[in-house]
Amino acid sequence: MWINLNKIKIVAHLTRHYAYEVSDFQEIFIIIKAKIIANNPKQLHETLDYDKLEKNIIKFIKSQQFKLIEEIANQIADIVLIEKIVIEVKVEVGKLNIMSVDSATVEISKNKNIVVLALGSNKGDKILNLKNGVQNLKKITDIIDISSVYESKALLIENSPTEWNVPFFNIVLKGYTNFSPIEILTECQKIEIDRHQEKWAPRGLDIDIIFYNNITMVTPNLVIPHTEYQKRDFVLVPLTEINKDIIFNKPHNLKLVYDKSIWNS
Repeated sequence: MWINLNKIKIVAHLTRHYAYEVSDFQEIFIIIKAKIIANNPKQLHETLDYDKLEKNIIKFIKSQQFKLIEEIANQIADIVLIEKIVIEVKVEVGKLNIMSVDSATVEISKNKNIVVLALGSNKGDKILNLKNGVQNLKKITDIIDISSVYESKALLIENSPTEWNVPFFNIVLKGYTNFSPIEILTECQKIEIDRHQEKWAPRGLDIDIIFYNNITMVTPNLVIPHTEYQKRDFVLVPLTEINKDIIFNKPHNLKLVYDKSIWNS
């Protein structure tokens, strides 16, 4: 659902670029269109505070100095996307009382980022670990969907201790986020349990970033998409539940432990 916010007119501290611009304080207009995830008008008004959002935008503009109206449009889009209910925004910014309207109006579009995370636990109260992990992840992502819980065999190397051979509970979730991939990695590492254990040892909670939008990213600490996800049934099977574009119809040894309704309890 797309909504139009009130047109804003305000004086901005904006660097002059043309001879006919007589002051660094110029009147501009702002037009905002936001795509929201409300299912009905009641939910919209309960979740998005128009007046507060407009006041935040005005306060921001009054407190900053800008070089270009593109800069204003881009930063306003970021402010609007902070709203939990907003998933996409279009912002038009233009100068008033100038000679050429075409040369002094810009429009940008921005989407909220989508991240896909895989969670696994094979130590302690596994379902409680997953539930706590999901709850903590709500600090960095507005969760859209969570898969059922599947049990899988532990991945072990040869000669691993017998006590490490404990089945995992696995889920995959998808959500909107304003955090960057590196920021998400940092926050996930704070949420993980037993992160500093040996690589193949049992873990209270392990979290992997599978996708971030459609980007490909390779750094020493993070690779997106996850390098191993296509080889892991315990990622692919739950992934098909939250992403209908992914099809997995090969035999697998996963066991369904809880269906998606568990996240409603």
